[in-house]
Amino acid sequence: MVYENIPFNTTWHVLDRVEAQMDKTLWPVPPKRVYDSTVSLIRPHAPLEIIMTCRLVHQEACPILKRRMEYIKLSPLRYLVDYSAACALVSGMTPLNPCIGVPNTMGTGNAHPKVRDFVLLCSQYLSQSRRDQHGLQRVCRIELTISHLDEVVYGMEAWDALTWFGVLRNYIPIRLDITCKSPLPKTQIAGESGVQDGSVLERIFLCHFPNITAQTSEPSDPVGSTRGVFIKALGEKAFAKHMESLKTY
Repeated sequence: MVYENIPFNTTWHVLDRVEAQMDKTLWPVPPKRVYDSTVSLIRPHAPLEIIMTCRLVHQEACPILKRRMEYIKLSPLRYLVDYSAACALVSGMTPLNPCIGVPNTMGTGNAHPKVRDFVLLCSQYLSQSRRDQHGLQRVCRIELTISHLDEVVYGMEAWDALTWFGVLRNYIPIRLDITCKSPLPKTQIAGESGVQDGSVLERIFLCHFPNITAQTSEPSDPVGSTRGVFIKALGEKAFAKHMESLKTY
């Protein structure tokens, strides 16, 4: 019972726009009053320290921890991004494409070392989750949460991110479940004087993507067997609860 209830800590692997040193066309500068833009990979961390205590505990704990680790390995990869970071993750031909299972034909040779390390880490997690407990090929799931500040007016990065999601749904090799806050952010395109309400962007977004109709914590659930891009827009309170849930796996 003790081994079964050992908590697995949640580790956040964060790539910052400034340290990534990517071109602004690939990772747009966030709007004013948004001071940073990051891609965060959220994964559980196995508490392996206990198996180093003594030989007896090692023999007792290993089978139980291994079973739990196998279960977690099949759980969805979780990313937390803003709209600028979403562009860097999903737009075509960026070094971060492999993080969502899309090959980058240009490679990461010219990318900053921190970008290469982040892509390698994400690719390793994706590779581990491609096969089930029996070694059979399965569809990987990624849960992508997009956050925004209500009082900030966003620009082209929000429209670009949604456009690329539309492109991805036709060929993405994994299941991408997107959770965002409703209403979507207010936007203003360069050269236009008016600010568009977030509900306009949301209506366009939701009518082009299927809604997430079921959620489960079971990695083997058939919901995760379908490739494509799916969307779930949550109200303020529900989104805040969802953000809190990212702290634990």
